[in-house]
Amino acid sequence: MVTASQRGVDVNLYTDYHFNSTMMNKYDESKVAKFQRNCEQLRLDGINVFVVNGVHSKLVMADKRFMSVGSFNWCSAARTGKYTNIETSMSYSGDLGEEIALQVKKLKSKLKKVYQIDGAANLYVVSGN
Repeated sequence: MVTASQRGVDVNLYTDYHFNSTMMNKYDESKVAKFQRNCEQLRLDGINVFVVNGVHSKLVMADKRFMSVGSFNWCSAARTGKYTNIETSMSYSGDLGEEIALQVKKLKSKLKKVYQIDGAANLYVVSGN
């Protein structure tokens, strides 16, 4: 992502707050602090980070033409041992502009916080949270 950003690609990362703030479904201050530091570093690296509530999808969308969706946790999945699962992702290509716009609209409807490249950290509170 950083390399793409350095090439001038606009990189937007959407990530769920709950999964980054709890351990075994209990609020974890140290995890939240680490998450906030990571979001700030990504912002400094030129990546817009959108923190959302209630999202478990694993999506990659690019250029209104490419999308991958699935259950695989690309960065954190167990690849060996007892917690290894059968995980999949399907990739699509073609005219996906409308589908990608729909997915981004849904993600933005669940915004909690945005870490923007310009240095502003704007808070978006989602009702009930």
